[in-house]
Amino acid sequence: MPSRRCAIRARSRRRTRLRTTAPPTVETFDSVARTVDRELTEGEVVDQPLTQVYASFTEEMFDPPGDGTPGDVTNPAGWLLVTSGPDGIVDTAGCTVAGDDVELSLTLTWSAATRTAHLAPGGNQALAAGGYLVAACGTLLDPAGNPLDGDGNGTGG
Repeated sequence: MPSRRCAIRARSRRRTRLRTTAPPTVETFDSVARTVDRELTEGEVVDQPLTQVYASFTEEMFDPPGDGTPGDVTNPAGWLLVTSGPDGIVDTAGCTVAGDDVELSLTLTWSAATRTAHLAPGGNQALAAGGYLVAACGTLLDPAGNPLDGDGNGTGG
């Protein structure tokens, strides 16, 4: 009986990326000056100088080359860092500066491996004692183009 040979032909397949419609969210905010619970929460007082703030996301974020593309996690326009103005109160609640608050510049880097954005205020200058607000804005996107769900309501933007 002649032996039968089996030939397997490999077909090239196009890689398919799973696209999700669920918006990304920020899991936690943290800082280089570690807090006891390793999380910065609203109203928390940190008694050490802050030189970096970390924002961890629930999923991968859009990060094309450079940092000027709208929606890019490293685009400073997708973030807001403010300090209280002369009245000593942070009036800003979202991604638009309010009251007499003062916007501070940010330098950003992204770690895809940990899904974490590293925010350095004013080029790694420690923040002076005072009130601050840091916000990831709804203009940030995931690779599928879904905008950030900043208020936890399940809807991006």
